[in-house]
Amino acid sequence: MTYAVFCCDFECVKYNFIADIKKATLQIELHGKARDVKRFLWLKDLSSGLQPKNIIVYRFKRVAFTVISGLFLPIVTVSCHLEKEAFEALNDGKQKAEWLLKLKRQIMSTVLL
Repeated sequence: MTYAVFCCDFECVKYNFIADIKKATLQIELHGKARDVKRFLWLKDLSSGLQPKNIIVYRFKRVAFTVISGLFLPIVTVSCHLEKEAFEALNDGKQKAEWLLKLKRQIMSTVLL
């Protein structure tokens, strides 16, 4: 299932976008401190068994895209960035801030259907 977000209010802003939220999870990078928590263990040699010298520890740099929470993470990330941009846009003008908050509501209502 793919969730697409499309901004169709062309006369309101300079740039418009189309985004595939399902694939956006591949772009979410883990913070350096969180990488120590999210690890993957692998055996160098399957025939040697489970021994400390035979274990390789890999750390994830990005969010795994096949987990159930994978769709939740990009939605929250986009929502957070839109709120931040809307807050900063209040200095430039109320219209831009209102448009960003409207876009956030459209994204949330589309995904939560």
